[in-house]
Amino acid sequence: MSVILFGGSFDPFHNGHLAMAQAAKTAFPAARLVIVPAARSPFKGHLAPAGNTHRLAMCRLGAQALQAEVSDWEMQAGGPSYTVRTVRRFLQAQPDEYWFLCGADSFVTLPMWREYEALLALTGFLVACRNDTPALRLQAAAEQVRQQGGRVQLLAMPPVPVSSTAVRAAARAGEDVSAFVPSPVARYIQENKLYQE
Repeated sequence: MSVILFGGSFDPFHNGHLAMAQAAKTAFPAARLVIVPAARSPFKGHLAPAGNTHRLAMCRLGAQALQAEVSDWEMQAGGPSYTVRTVRRFLQAQPDEYWFLCGADSFVTLPMWREYEALLALTGFLVACRNDTPALRLQAAAEQVRQQGGRVQLLAMPPVPVSSTAVRAAARAGEDVSAFVPSPVARYIQENKLYQE
């Protein structure tokens, strides 16, 4: 059975994340899907606004509709969350075929990731095709990975016009965010007054 690791800041977990996970589950219906919220993204110089406890709770609420697991391993490990370190840890605990789920915008930066070439030998990549990344750039990145012996599968998914930044801005303005995040997550944001000044 394949294992799909879905990493990210998830601040908050929104409908775009949900659509990506559903596309991965459609491509690999028997796979074990594990959502892994980062302690801190190496590409972001700041800590997540909602904090680890709230982000973990929102991931767990978002995972309910997916029959997915949520792992707090990166949060417990602390420091910058490097994908290669996480995949190695999961492989050590459960040797299997691994895939890492990410958006096209992240995938095209793959050569900048820590131990990039080692990572290609450890996991394949499921890439959610979104409109914010030019198709030619995405195809070129996928071909480069394949030429280096890596595994890539592009996932078609409907456009979901939402971002974590936009959700946080709406919540900060006191607006209803239920159109952008799963219902349990919307209630959690409201009840905990997240992202408000």
